[in-house]
Amino acid sequence: MSPGLKKALLLPLKILLLLFTIFLGLGLGEVSFDKIREFRQLERVPRTELGAALPGLVNLSGRVVMGSNPMTSPYFKRPCVYYRFVEEVERRDSDGKTSWDTVQDLEGFRDFYLEDETGRVEVLPTKDVMFSLPAIQERQVGKRRYREWRIQPKDEVFVFGYAMLGREEIQVRFDRLGAYTRLISKYAESEERGEWALKSLLASWGGLAFLAFSVWILAWTFGIHRLLVYLGILTFLITAFLAWFGFGMMKNDLRGGYERLETVTQGADGEIARVLTKEGIDWPGLGTPLSFESAPFQRLDSKERHRLRRMRVDVALSIALFNRQREAVPERWLAPFWKIGKATQIPLPVEDREFFDREMAKFKITRVEGSWLLIIVVASGLVSILFSWLGFRQVRFKRWIENIPTSKTKGVVYGLTELAGVVGLPKGRAPLRGPISQAPCVLYRYRVQERRGSGKNAKWVTIEEQNRDLLFLAKDHEGEFSINPEGAEILSRHKSSKKEGRRRYTESRLEVGDPLYALGHAGIEPIEGTSLQLMQPEAGMPWLLSNYS
Repeated sequence: MSPGLKKALLLPLKILLLLFTIFLGLGLGEVSFDKIREFRQLERVPRTELGAALPGLVNLSGRVVMGSNPMTSPYFKRPCVYYRFVEEVERRDSDGKTSWDTVQDLEGFRDFYLEDETGRVEVLPTKDVMFSLPAIQERQVGKRRYREWRIQPKDEVFVFGYAMLGREEIQVRFDRLGAYTRLISKYAESEERGEWALKSLLASWGGLAFLAFSVWILAWTFGIHRLLVYLGILTFLITAFLAWFGFGMMKNDLRGGYERLETVTQGADGEIARVLTKEGIDWPGLGTPLSFESAPFQRLDSKERHRLRRMRVDVALSIALFNRQREAVPERWLAPFWKIGKATQIPLPVEDREFFDREMAKFKITRVEGSWLLIIVVASGLVSILFSWLGFRQVRFKRWIENIPTSKTKGVVYGLTELAGVVGLPKGRAPLRGPISQAPCVLYRYRVQERRGSGKNAKWVTIEEQNRDLLFLAKDHEGEFSINPEGAEILSRHKSSKKEGRRRYTESRLEVGDPLYALGHAGIEPIEGTSLQLMQPEAGMPWLLSNYS
């Protein structure tokens, strides 16, 4: 296949690969900022008692109580409101290594109640809910393994969903449309927030990596080889990527938070007014610092007073958490442009203020923890330093190629030299023959590899390697110049390969009559010492032979 035809066929493949990497980068970017928004929701919505739950996004915790439609797990036959059952079979490969293959993976759930000392709510899971819990029971019989994850009666769970007023009580539903976390978990809230934060970091890293890779493909496709142009495109694209998704996420997040505040404030104010009106008590609204322990409210029982107090404190907590996010940088600078104001805090009596301060102290900034994360950060830093060093080393190599003028064979002087011509042989010298192609050549690189192992563990192992070359000539219209190719880096269009059984044979070569590009050291020919010869330079200097231009 001619180089021109090969280039024409490669172009559409390069463009498809470019579009694919951009699509992946943007997709992962959207996922990462969705994850950020979700764990920011977890940070912004305060944990409340079940008896004080109001319509809207809720963060609840309590004990599981079986609903009216009981269920048992499929293998261990335990009563539960959720199960996941996995059956696996043990496989052994040709190397004796074992692995587990999934035979079946089943999941089921039922409606249930969540209960604490203040009341209960009904929880109505859907298939969109993410259940987060450890495996609770496992059994191995012969080469089969059976595992179950279960949420059982009396288990303590954490629920994040959308509360709505049902016929008799608050229901937590997950079928309401909107960008919010649908979560039922047996882990602590702080663990879940850290998990969501880690997922967002990994997705963001993946998106940036694919975008950076797409810039490399762009440079490769259109022949862009200026470092500053490449770095400029890369910087612009990544900055635009972060700005587009980041500002969009912050804007939607702040607006969603403000809308939730309005819902929570109206819900709490309406519920308090409903209860007090029923008892014939005037309610001036959440803007009053009246204590629920004062005289007008004594006709309510203590449990009802506590419930109303908790509703008001929860509203104050929601406002404080929203304002904390809005006043962070850069949200505080951007919120005025989006016309999202700071929420006005409601006044609280002294006893409620103390409780409010204690609850606010529990809300910490989400941190991703784990020693392995530090290892990843350090390893990534070392890898980035290594590849940056290699990259700039190649830039120096490229600059040599660009800045050293091409010499004619009769004009070569001592030192670093660039030659262009045709590969030739001295008179009376027979060429080498490629082990696979049998083509006449002045050098070849030959490798024999064997495939060992099987399945995922299979790999190619080099069992033989030959590097053969001989002195040859670079010829142009002015004359010829001797070249000793020992130690040179070879870039060749001529490659041959074949496969026999589990072995693979590959060959690359410079053929007699090939166009030649050479960059190396012109030094004194070591035998007679009367002429110059192109040879291996000192360490760190370029030594390249190629039949590319």
